[in-house]
Order: sequence, then structure tokens, then C-alpha cells
Amino acid sequence: CPNCLQKRLVRYINIETNYYLEESVGRCDRESSCGYHKRPFANTTIEYSTPILSKTAPNKAISNICKNLFAKTLIKYDSNNLFKFLSIHFEKHDIINCFQLYKIGTSKKWNGATIYWQIDTNNEIKTGKIMLLDEISGKRIKEPFPHISWVHKELKLENFNLQQVLFGLHLINQFPDKNYIAIVESEKTAIIMNLILPQYIWLATGGKQNLKQSLLLPIKSKDITLFPDKTEFEDWNKISKQLQQNGFNIKCSNLIETKNICNGLDLADLLEVELTKKETKEISMFNSIAKDLNNKNNNLKKLINTFDLVDKYDDEFLF
Repeated sequence: CPNCLQKRLVRYINIETNYYLEESVGRCDRESSCGYHKRPFANTTIEYSTPILSKTAPNKAISNICKNLFAKTLIKYDSNNLFKFLSIHFEKHDIINCFQLYKIGTSKKWNGATIYWQIDTNNEIKTGKIMLLDEISGKRIKEPFPHISWVHKELKLENFNLQQVLFGLHLINQFPDKNYIAIVESEKTAIIMNLILPQYIWLATGGKQNLKQSLLLPIKSKDITLFPDKTEFEDWNKISKQLQQNGFNIKCSNLIETKNICNGLDLADLLEVELTKKETKEISMFNSIAKDLNNKNNNLKKLINTFDLVDKYDDEFLF
């Protein structure tokens, strides 16, 4: 993308010539955080162009990452910036358990970088997203360039045929009795919410555009709730209604959309914003989460303690 410099630009193609237009003509699919969109010129044939979307090559085997290589990354958590950030708010033994659960890796790409491995229901390693976070704020490091890459790209694997899966998908086999699935966009948010509400399976799409039926098919039999980022409710809710018509038990929460926070922020960001207010009205947010989860949740007390909230909440205020 010419604006955010990430590989997220959907380019246009001239339907008469079947050639791409110039590299700057297209739409960035990071609509909330970037929003770049350069349309084709008017009054020419290319105004009838349509975006090209990548598709899996037909009759080509889906590629996997070597499991030995994958296993070698599941170490050095103390040097992992995500681990350092979470250690500010959570107990280290809980974070270690969570990292081992989600198979979080540590990368040599950048000092302190995290690998969010994508593992399917057969425990095959599809790929890993490499990301560098600030160890204090937990935010992605974007200067002097966006610190994000992919394992298959760094390995320079020839003819690699990528088929992404939901982050955390392998957990549905580990916990077959857990029927409730909560889906967010960010992998980091899924990790944080697992630390707070571990009785639910928290998965992540890894991007707004990844909320699609093909990725959700392995969890079709589950009870699914979506927690979209701020400004994304309309799009995700539309998709959830389409999935409902296709037999999915799925709903979309408008919890984030109703909060007065910046566009593009998510459930974890909402917690951070609310927790800094130090006001008794903070509890209304937890009531909303509990309502969306459709279950009384004793671990909300743990959330309150973890983030050092006012300690004068009685049980009656939680639900």
C-alpha cells in the first residue's frame, strides 16, 4: 500500500485487457487504520475495472511449515516483547501457560519479536505471523517501518501455497467440551482475553478481511460470538447474518461500537481505556461483556484484580 506500506493493497485490473493497472491504483484492506483508496480514472474503459483477489491455485497441495522449525521457536519467552508487556499486568506462570497453549513463538527477525503460529485442526503448521511490539505499551512498532512479516516469506520457500486458518484454531481439539467460541481480529487481543476469561476459546482472524466462511467452517458446530474492532461492527454483523443463513450459530457483539473510543481500537484497547478512568461506571463495561458471553463469569473478579481496579465491587454488581 502506498500509504501504510503494508502488503494489503487490493489492486484493480482492466477487464478488457486483463492487465493490472498501475501499482498505486487500488484499495487498502486496512480500512480503519489506513483507508487508502485510489480509484481508476474516469471516462475511460478502466472505470469498469474490478478488484483482483488472491485465490488458492487449483489442484495444488496446501503447504505446511516444518514442525521441527516450529518447535525451536517456542522458547526465550523472557526476551519476547509480548511476554514482557503481559508481565506488567499478569502473573508470569499464567502467561507461560497461555503461550504454551497458543504455541506462541519468539523470532530472530527482530529482537523481541513474536510469532503467532497458525495451526489447523490436524496440528499442521500453516504459517506464522511475525510481529514486533513495544514491550511497555504492547503496541505494534511501525517506525521507521511496519515490523510485520511471515514465516513462509522469511524462509523463502519456493512455490509455497498458503492456506491461512484462524489463530488458535488447534484449541478446539484440545477442548472439545468448550462449545463457546469468541472471535476477535487481533492475535494479541485473543491472548489477553484468554488470560482474563480462559473458560472460553478465544480465536483471532488476524485481519478484518479474514472473517469469511472458509476460515470458520471448522467451528461451524460451535456457539460463536464476534467482537469486531471499533467501526467494523456493520461489516462483521453483515457477514454474521450471511453465515447464520448458512447454518452457523453466530452473532456479532456491538459492545465496542457503543463505546466512546478511537476508531480501530478493539476489546483489549477498550479494557485499557476503561481501566484508566478509575470510575465506578467502569463496571458497566464488564456487565456488557458478561451479557455478551451469555454466562455468569467468576473470572471477571480476576479481571478486576489484574488491572488494579477499585476493590469495592460486590458480587451483585457483576451481573
